[in-house]
Amino acid sequence: MKIAYLISAYSDPVHLNRLIGALYNEMSFFYIHVDKKSDINRFEKIISEEYENVEFIKNRIFTQWGGWSQVRYQQELLKAATQSNNRYDRYFIISGMDYPVISNAAIQSELAANPDKEYIIGLNITPIKTPKIRNKLVLYHFFRDLRTKNRTILRIFRGGSRLVMTVLPIRKKPYIEIDGKKLDVFMSSSYMCITDNLAKYIVDQMEKNISIMHYFRYSFVPEELVIPTIVFNSAYACNAMLYSSNRYDGLITLAAIHQFEYRDSIKIYNESDFDFLMEMKINNKKFFMRKAITGVSDKLLEMIDESRIA
Repeated sequence: MKIAYLISAYSDPVHLNRLIGALYNEMSFFYIHVDKKSDINRFEKIISEEYENVEFIKNRIFTQWGGWSQVRYQQELLKAATQSNNRYDRYFIISGMDYPVISNAAIQSELAANPDKEYIIGLNITPIKTPKIRNKLVLYHFFRDLRTKNRTILRIFRGGSRLVMTVLPIRKKPYIEIDGKKLDVFMSSSYMCITDNLAKYIVDQMEKNISIMHYFRYSFVPEELVIPTIVFNSAYACNAMLYSSNRYDGLITLAAIHQFEYRDSIKIYNESDFDFLMEMKINNKKFFMRKAITGVSDKLLEMIDESRIA
């Protein structure tokens, strides 16, 4: 089984190298998007020469969190992998701060046992009226993709725009209309594992379905919306996982392949979290944990490596 790992990275090339090493075998291939704000030379120099199946995406996107630029790098990664000379059975969309908590053999075994399963959990958010979720859709979120690293400028423009748009009586509908048909909007984690057919279908929809892409252009964190909306309004929905609640219970409930903890920010795991992560691996059947950082998570990763060999 050939697996393509589509990885978004912007920092910590040392950990990215370790991540690739943990997943690497002759059936694993890696497509890496390095944020255009980052120096790609730092990444290319450190990735070990022994890893032949690694490709850095040439069309790099200046990426800003919460903006349309995140959808663009998703699209570039999927295009690069699906349009390559290789045919992959599976595509993992992950980040450069992830780390596998199960062995490569266990990954292969799980996927082989579920050949049609799409590891993506979707929540229908069209009916949800709580402001946090509804405003992701109906408000226009401008200035999310300003080409600046200055956080003060970003806060001023984004905050000012959000305040103005909250006051103005301008709203999008909480659903998409295409040829008189209403499509509900779905939300999921940005990270997933999908089949070859679905990956190619998503690429096709991103290129041809202008209505969907236009609808999400100024949504908040559209990378959590575009792909799940495409998936759960398609024939592939029956092989994916629909979240049964009619409310948003936190992003972790929509994470099909990862274990993470999110409060004000994503927790950085260390060795004190090992037992918890092993328990979550068994109980929740997760492939990866997020996030790990060089200098903080080193001991934890050594412990995980030992458990993956055992």
